Amino acid sequence: MAALGDDRGVGGPRPGAQAAAVRAGGDQAPLAVENEDGRPVVYVYELDPATGAYVASGIHRDRLKLAVPFDIDVDLTAIDDM
Repeated sequence: MAALGDDRGVGGPRPGAQAAAVRAGGDQAPLAVENEDGRPVVYVYELDPATGAYVASGIHRDRLKLAVPFDIDVDLTAIDDM
């Protein structure tokens, strides 16, 4: 997936972020995962149909819970235990 923002992180993940695109049923939910004091932080973006641009829709630190593009519930505090 191409970067969501410019190299300063404007409009998308910041430098050093790991970005991924999750596809399900034709929908796309880009994610950027960063390290914040040794803990994962997940930034979620959604495609705005009116502008065709990705917009931030959430920042998740302890738990990643989404219903779009599919149901997901991840305890981010347990990442080291996986």
